Amino acid sequence: MNMVSLLVLVISMKYGVTHTDISVPNGWILGLIIGLGSLAAICWAVAHSKKESAEMIEAEKMLEAKANQA
Repeated sequence: MNMVSLLVLVISMKYGVTHTDISVPNGWILGLIIGLGSLAAICWAVAHSKKESAEMIEAEKMLEAKANQA
């Protein structure tokens, strides 16, 4: 996810935030929207990366059961 955010940052700066030959009018609005969207996506990814899936919980229980048998 971090790589995607870096790619989006380049695009938003190229067309929106900085003033270049290919900037769009009112580009700061476009840059702000892209930046906020990217920030929301990064926050969502971090929040969901901390959750364990049902398969992982089941695998941990199986490993604990095998360790207790030995």
